[in-house]
Amino acid sequence: MGEAVPTQPAGAAPPTTCLLALLGVFNDQHLRSRAWRVAGAYALFASLWILFSDRVLRAFMSDPELLLQVSLYKGLGFVAATSLMLLILNCRVFGQIEDSQQALITHKIEIERFKRLYAALSQVNESILRIPGRDELFPKVCETLTMQGGFLMAWIGWCEPESRRIVPVARAGDENGCLDHVPFDLEGRSEDQGLGGVFREGRSSICNDLRHDPPTHAWPDEAARRGYRASAVFPIRFKGTVCGALTVYAGEVGYFQDKEAQLLEEAAANISFALDNIEREQEQQRLAQRLQLTRDNLVTAQSVAKMGSWETDIATLKVFWSLETHRIFETNPSAFEPGHRDFLDGVHPDDRKRVEEAFERSWCLVEPQEIEHRLLMPDGRIKHITERWQVFHDEQGRPLRAVGTSQDITERKLAENEILRTTHLLQAVADSVPDAVYVKDLEGRYLLFNGGAARLVGKEAAEVIGKDDLSIFSLEDACGVRETDREVISSGQPWATEEVLSLSGKPHAFLTTKAPYRDADGKIIGTLGISCDITERKQLERQLMRAQRLESIGTLASGIAHDLNNVLAPILMSIDLLRLQEKDARRLDILKIIESSAEHGANLVSQVCSFARGFAGQQVVVQTGHLLRQIEKIVNETFLKSIHLRCEIPADLWTVTGDPNQLHQVLLNLCINARDAMPDGGTLFLAASNQMLDEDCVVLSMDATPGPHVVIQVEDNGTGMRPEIAERIFEPFFTTKEPGRGTGLGLSTAGAIIKSHGGFILVKSTPGEGSRFSVYLPAQVEAGSQGDHPAEDEQPRGHGEWVLVVDDEAAARQITQQVLETYGYRVLTAADGAEAVALYAARQHEIAVVLTDMMMPVMDGAATIQELRRINPQARIIAASGIHAESTVSKAVSTGADYFIPKPCKTEVLLKVLHEVVSRPVLPDSRSLSSGA
Repeated sequence: MGEAVPTQPAGAAPPTTCLLALLGVFNDQHLRSRAWRVAGAYALFASLWILFSDRVLRAFMSDPELLLQVSLYKGLGFVAATSLMLLILNCRVFGQIEDSQQALITHKIEIERFKRLYAALSQVNESILRIPGRDELFPKVCETLTMQGGFLMAWIGWCEPESRRIVPVARAGDENGCLDHVPFDLEGRSEDQGLGGVFREGRSSICNDLRHDPPTHAWPDEAARRGYRASAVFPIRFKGTVCGALTVYAGEVGYFQDKEAQLLEEAAANISFALDNIEREQEQQRLAQRLQLTRDNLVTAQSVAKMGSWETDIATLKVFWSLETHRIFETNPSAFEPGHRDFLDGVHPDDRKRVEEAFERSWCLVEPQEIEHRLLMPDGRIKHITERWQVFHDEQGRPLRAVGTSQDITERKLAENEILRTTHLLQAVADSVPDAVYVKDLEGRYLLFNGGAARLVGKEAAEVIGKDDLSIFSLEDACGVRETDREVISSGQPWATEEVLSLSGKPHAFLTTKAPYRDADGKIIGTLGISCDITERKQLERQLMRAQRLESIGTLASGIAHDLNNVLAPILMSIDLLRLQEKDARRLDILKIIESSAEHGANLVSQVCSFARGFAGQQVVVQTGHLLRQIEKIVNETFLKSIHLRCEIPADLWTVTGDPNQLHQVLLNLCINARDAMPDGGTLFLAASNQMLDEDCVVLSMDATPGPHVVIQVEDNGTGMRPEIAERIFEPFFTTKEPGRGTGLGLSTAGAIIKSHGGFILVKSTPGEGSRFSVYLPAQVEAGSQGDHPAEDEQPRGHGEWVLVVDDEAAARQITQQVLETYGYRVLTAADGAEAVALYAARQHEIAVVLTDMMMPVMDGAATIQELRRINPQARIIAASGIHAESTVSKAVSTGADYFIPKPCKTEVLLKVLHEVVSRPVLPDSRSLSSGA
C-alpha cells in the first residue's frame, strides 16, 4: 500500500497565467495581436470618420449654422458609438479577468483540499502499517479523516452476521450520538439507501447534495442541521465479502468528485487489505500457539507417561533425545550431546550385549521392535526401561534412521515385584486368619477348607475335604447351609447373611458371604464362602446397647443436676462471703466443713452428669506432659493397629493453667478426627514443645499474645482438606462426616475451650497429604504457685462497674448480687430473659457485663444472648448453667457468649472470670468461649 501523489485537476488554468491576468498582462500571443487589430481598426475608423464626414457635410450643406448643428450631432454620435465600443470591450476584458481570478481561488481551494486529503490518507496508511488490530485501527482511521482530512464526521459500520444490522464500531467528528438512533438494516428496512446499497451491491455511494437528494440518506434534516452537505460511503471487504463501510461527511456541496472518490476508495481498499492481513497474522499466531501448545502437551504427555522420544541417524550414529529422554537418562540437555555409544554405555553391563545386538538386527527390519533392559546410573541405582522403535529405509532398502521411545518402567517393575510379594503375603495371611474360608462343589462336598475353618469346627482340614456339611454340623444346621448354597448356585449372585450354627454344642454367630465358584469359561462349578465368627461382636453390641441406655439415664440425670447445681451455687458463694466477715476459728472451721460438703455434692453431681458430658469445671496447674501421656495411652489402646502413633514429648515441658478435663477432651477430639481422616491407616504424630512467642509471632492469630507457650501438635497423613473446608471447620454444626457420624460441634467446642484458656489453634492441611493442628497454650515457665488458691485479699475487685445478673432462682440472684457488691461491683438483677433484655436496652451504655443463666422460663439464656447481641454486638456476656454438657457449652458458643461458667462455682472463679471479661478490650465479633471453672 503506497501513498498517492497529488496531481493537478484536469482543465484548470495554470496559476501563473491567472495571476498575470489579474495584473492586466496578457502573455497569450493571440490576445495581444487581437488587441492591436482592434486598436488599429478603431484608429483608422476614427480618422476616416473625421476626414470624410466633414467633407461630405460641407459638400451638401452650405448654411454654416446648419453645418455647425449637424457637426455637433455627428460628434455626439461618434462619442456614443465610441463609448459603446469601449463598454463592450471592457466588459469582455474584465469578465475574463474575473473568471481567471475565480479559477485561481478555486484551484487554491482544491490544492489545499487535496493536500489535507493526501496527508490524511498518508496517515491512514501509516496507521494500517502500525496498528495490529481492527478495534484500534477503525477509531484511528475515523479520527485521522476528521482531524487531518477536514471531514465533518467519519464513521465505520460493521455488519452483524446474525441480525443483519449495521452497527457503528468507530466514529469521529461532529456526531454526538446521532448514529445510535438510526436503524441500519440490510433486509430492506434501512432508511439509508446509499449505505444499504454499498452492503448489498458492493459499490461506493456518493451524495454530493444531501439537502436535495434525501432518498440516499437516512437523516437529511439532521445532516443539514449539523452542516453536512455531501457524503460518501465506501465498502470495506473482509475475505472478499463486504462486511463494513466507511462513511464520511463534507461541509461542501459537490465535494466528492472523481479524484476524491478515487482516493477514498483506495483508502477503503487499503483498510480491506489490512483486515485480511491482520486476520492472516492472527491466524498465523493462532497456528503458532496451537503448535506450541501441541509441543507443550507432547512434553507434558511424555513427562506424565515417563516416556521420552529419540531419533538416531544410522549413518552417523548421532542421536536426538527429547527432554523426557534426558530426564530418564539423567543428563543435562544443554551440556550433553548424546550418541548411540553413549546410550549403550548407560545400559546395565549384563544387558548391554543383548541390547546392542537387538539394535543391529533391527537395521534390516521394517517391523517395530521392542526390548526391555536396565540402566545403571552413576550412583549405582538401577532403572528399568522399555525401548520401542522402528527403522526407516531409503528406496534401495538402506537404513536411514531409527525413531523410537524410551519409557521408564521402574515403578511398574517395583509394583510387579510388590504384587508378587503381596500375593505370597496374602496367601500366608489367608492361611493364618481365624475366619473360615472354604470351597464346595455342586454336591456340597468341600474342595478347600482352610486352617481358620478347621480351628472353628475343631477338626483337621483333611478330615473335612471331600465330605459335606453333615460331617461338621447337625442335621438341621446342615440343611439350612445346603439351602443357601443352592440359592447361590441358582441365582449366580453373591449372598451374605448372619447365621447361627451350633459347634461343639454351643451356638456361634457367623457373618457369612458366599459367591458362585466358576471355571475358566464362567460356568458355575460350586460355591465359595467366608464365614467370620461374630459371637463376641454380638455380645459387644448388646453391651453397647446397655451403655446407650445408661447414657440416656445420664442425660436424664443431667436435667436433675441443673436444679441441684442451682441449689449448691448460692451455698458455695455464700461461704466465701461469710468467710470475709468471720474471725472466729471455730466458725471458720464450720464454714470449711460446709464448703467441703458442698464441693463434694458438686463433684457427685458432676459424676452423675458424666454420662452426658466429658469435663469438670476447675482451674488448676496442668502438667502438659502427663496429659499427653494419657492421650498416648488411650490412642494405643483404642485405635486400630493400622494407625501408627509417633510421639515426641520432652521431659521439660512447661505447665499451663486450665481445666485438665477440657484440655483432655480437646486433644482426644483432635486425635479422633486424625484417625477418621486415615480410614486405610497411617501415621498419627503427637508432639509438644516449649515456644516463646515474640511480638513478630503474634501475627499467627488475632488471639495470640507474646510470652511463653506450650505448642501441642496433632498431625496425620490422611485425606487432608481443601482450603474452603479448612476455613469452616471451627464453625458450629459444620461437619464433613456422613450423617450419624458427627455433630459438627467437636472442633467448634475445642476451639472455644482453647480460646478460653488464652490460646489458639492453627490448622495446616493439604488435600491428599494430611493435616496438622497446632494448639498454642499460654504457659508458666516455673510451675507451682499457679495451683494454689490466692489469698482473700488477692481476689480481683471491681471498680464500680455495672453487672446485670439474670437468673430465675431468687437465691442465686441475691447471693451473686451480694458477692459482687462486696467486691466493688454495682449489680442489676433480672428474673428472666425478657426482663434482662428490657433492662439492658434501657441502660446498655452503663452495663459492663451480663451474667445470665442458660435455663430460664419466659426467655431462656440462648434467646437472651441472641437478643442482647442484636441490641449490642459488642456486649460482654458470661453464660452460666448447672448443666455442663457439651450441648450446653456449644449452645453458648453458637449464640455468642464470651465465657461459660459451670454451676456451682466458687467466688474466686466468678471474680476472676468477671475481672478478665471487664478488663478485656471489646473487639468486633470477638467471641472466645471459655469455661471459668
